[in-house]
Amino acid sequence: MNSRENIQDFKHIGKISFKTLRDAILDFNVSDEDTILLNPNNFDDIVIEHQEIYKESFQSPFLLLQVLITEDTKDLVPRNRICILRKDTINQRTVNNEDTFSDIDNAFRCGWCGKIVDRDGYELEGHTRQRIINYLENSEYRHTINVDGICCKHKRQS
Repeated sequence: MNSRENIQDFKHIGKISFKTLRDAILDFNVSDEDTILLNPNNFDDIVIEHQEIYKESFQSPFLLLQVLITEDTKDLVPRNRICILRKDTINQRTVNNEDTFSDIDNAFRCGWCGKIVDRDGYELEGHTRQRIINYLENSEYRHTINVDGICCKHKRQS
């Protein structure tokens, strides 16, 4: 069983994109038993790229060439790096439909870059952020409210 606290094998593959992830899976012989962890910012980039290419919501879990691609919620993977968890038994590879998200009133996104934020524009992190992402991906009601995100405060000043 893998322990994320012991993660030290980070690989630089260039700008994180569908193409570079696909190439890394092939180059590093990543199998369907393995998981690739991404920095939360890079994972957001993949979600946005997916929406731009396919014009549909991002599905969770996300499999590329049968390899699970997921976000590092413990913030151990540096930005623009990937971590390969070999023979991963921790990460869920099937959709959990038991979560009804009944306690989520609203989901907020930065109106500039699309990042998941709170009502005041501060980026969400960890489990709270993942819960909102799961809500948006799995709920029939996928409404978000755009706010000025702190992440893009320079854009609204121009």
